[in-house]
Amino acid sequence: MKRTTLTNHIDAFKTEALMLLRFQLAYNRIIKFDDFGNFSRSDFVDKLISLKAIENDLLIRVCKFDDDTTGVHSFKNAVNEISTTHKNKAKIEEKLKSFSKLIDKLKKERRHIQLAHLKIGTTDEEYDIRYELTPAIKVIIDIIDLMNLENISYTWSDGKYEKFDLRKEVLSEPASIEK
Repeated sequence: MKRTTLTNHIDAFKTEALMLLRFQLAYNRIIKFDDFGNFSRSDFVDKLISLKAIENDLLIRVCKFDDDTTGVHSFKNAVNEISTTHKNKAKIEEKLKSFSKLIDKLKKERRHIQLAHLKIGTTDEEYDIRYELTPAIKVIIDIIDLMNLENISYTWSDGKYEKFDLRKEVLSEPASIEK
């Protein structure tokens, strides 16, 4: 069985969480349709398809955290590396259970059957926007903070002038709050 340290898991989680938050920010901005009066029906469909692609990516990324495959970064594997003296161990285990329960139906019905694997006899022609993934992302961020023993700052820069505190922008919380 391939294992790694809790620190290595946390480092991987931080990177993955940063991507989750930035993709969710893009999704939140696009879905406003601020320029609705200035685009064609084809532009509208393009935006819907873009939103669905982001939603699918977010869904797969969220489900990665609940993977029980050996040799991957996931909460289920990371929890095995948490020492019994870790002050948040019980809280982490409790949150992991609620996280697994929160995404269980989504993981089994959308991720397993249509996105990661296309079962024989099924199709994936869905482009309707259906899922609100921010609550799952929030739980992911909370679990990483608990593992890390302090809140993590998720900042992103699109360029010299476009800088985002993704905790604030996506989760509506300050970058450093007490847990």
